[in-house]
Amino acid sequence: MSCSVHDSIALETAGIATATVCTADFLPGGRMQAASLHMPGYSLVCVPQEYITRAPADVPQLAAACLEEIVSRLTRSASAPTDGVRR
Repeated sequence: MSCSVHDSIALETAGIATATVCTADFLPGGRMQAASLHMPGYSLVCVPQEYITRAPADVPQLAAACLEEIVSRLTRSASAPTDGVRR
């Protein structure tokens, strides 16, 4: 998770909008990483934990639930603040 957050914050700092996706287990670590990189307000898109145990055929439905949030983050201005975690 830390590499994903690190890369996302580097891109955000360069003016490129990002969307870092994780499951709930990685959320605290991702928040700590963002804070250590001087961007404590950076938020993560949190997918359901059961995502990792589902059959491959179930994944598209779970992913679709987060798609709008991901597209929104990738099409916004990188300087626009993110406001919390999408669950």
